Amino acid sequence: MNQRTFNQHQESPFGFGIPDFHNSKSSLTFPEGEEVTLYVDIDKHEKLSAIGFVLEGAEHWMAAFSYFCEWSSGKKVEDVLSHRWSDESIIRETGSPVLFLPLILMNQCWRDYKGTTFSNTVQKMNENDLICRCFSVYRPQLLALAKKEGIKKVDTFLRETMAGQGCGTCRQDVESLFFQSQLNLEDQLEKHRPMGMLPAEFLIQIDNWISEWLKREKMQNQLELAPILLAGDTLILRLNDKKNAAKILPSFRDFLSSKGVPPYIKLSTGD
Repeated sequence: MNQRTFNQHQESPFGFGIPDFHNSKSSLTFPEGEEVTLYVDIDKHEKLSAIGFVLEGAEHWMAAFSYFCEWSSGKKVEDVLSHRWSDESIIRETGSPVLFLPLILMNQCWRDYKGTTFSNTVQKMNENDLICRCFSVYRPQLLALAKKEGIKKVDTFLRETMAGQGCGTCRQDVESLFFQSQLNLEDQLEKHRPMGMLPAEFLIQIDNWISEWLKREKMQNQLELAPILLAGDTLILRLNDKKNAAKILPSFRDFLSSKGVPPYIKLSTGD
């Protein structure tokens, strides 16, 4: 979608209003009181036979929803959700995340239709609870899904919530929240003091040691390794090369031992 198309959709929106028939809808209310609602009718072939939207005080989203509805109309829901919607030129020219919001509401409509949603309508939430701005995902939503759905793998959690799937800046926060929720160790984290340090202090030290180790191994430009959470006696790390984790983690653990890290501290990528 180029700037001209964007402007056309802003002025003459497609799908603005409530469709005559719809079997699922999803709304989001911003802290400022603005609200957006997406309506869809999904047929037996899981295609979008109807799609529309209503905005209340959020007219700056008009073009994004219009373009999304026009493109999605008549298509299978899974094709819509799997399509690569990011358009860097529009983001650069308008400063808008463009289609992230329609996409997250479509995802919620789909979950509701399939009977797997945990919260179809995002009620008014505290701005401080906003974790993922790209997809408007809040902390209470993430905690609710982690507990209700019983998801055990972080990759599944990220895919289901869509948090961290946009610009990626919140991904580490989402992963940390997931592990805390799954392991239910928030109280223990406050009490656990490896090497006499608080968990936060220990993670900072680990991050420094990671930089030192990567430099020593001459992998600073190849490998991404970062501490996420200290869960009890397990140090959970983010690793971009999980295929070689069985080789990388023992090597890094030996390095940590040379720094005096107690042997009971285990390393994991959270899988």
